[in-house]
Amino acid sequence: MAYSVFISYAPKDKPYLDGLIKHLSNLRHQKLISAWHEEEIVAGTEWRQQIISHLHTDDIILLLISPDFMDSEFCYDIEMLQAIERHNAGLARVIPMCA
Repeated sequence: MAYSVFISYAPKDKPYLDGLIKHLSNLRHQKLISAWHEEEIVAGTEWRQQIISHLHTDDIILLLISPDFMDSEFCYDIEMLQAIERHNAGLARVIPMCA
């Protein structure tokens, strides 16, 4: 069974996302995880709803913490706080990472 992983990051931190995706590739190849991030949103679909859906259903939430992440109202107020709520309720694992 693969764990579903949601990666939360500020758009300015895309280079860090790209590096993280490479680091996770071995786990993906072994089918231990499936990773999702906002770049996988299909054009013309409701981006906010897709992000919220992953926040509420994925097993692991990786937070790429940076000054830009902390400055983003959406990253901080929506993604991080909801992720922490799920973590505290035992519904997901949240792993903060420095970007």
